[in-house]
Amino acid sequence: MRIQIRHIGLEGMDLQESFPADIIEIAQDDPLRFVAPFEIAAKVISADDEVVAMVTAKSSYASFCSRCLEEIEREWAVNFTLTFNAKEHSEFIDVDEDIRQELILNLPVRTLCQADCKGLCIDCGENLNKQECKHKHAVTDVNNKP
Repeated sequence: MRIQIRHIGLEGMDLQESFPADIIEIAQDDPLRFVAPFEIAAKVISADDEVVAMVTAKSSYASFCSRCLEEIEREWAVNFTLTFNAKEHSEFIDVDEDIRQELILNLPVRTLCQADCKGLCIDCGENLNKQECKHKHAVTDVNNKP
């Protein structure tokens, strides 16, 4: 995505682009994989000697629940702001690498199938969301307080 500095009007400019899901180069064995392209929208403004891009990125990913290991698919969106010194760029600013790095920094670290996922039995491995097992389990909240 290129920002043409001279085309930024008083109201700013809107840019949209689609990036392929493999732009962030996730390892093949990583449990997280994006299943849709990244839809990027940016509102670009010029203020004094700075060019500011307010970016929204959207996609969908597939992964495994961190507690019960069920496969899940989720919508994903992130907002971030990029700021550039206009004096350091003559005609345009290429923001592809900056966007790629922000996407990587904002990847979900851990996903859950549901907020109150019960996980797996530590004794038999049964998915406790689907059925109870014969083992006694201490009830804890999300913060691991009994």
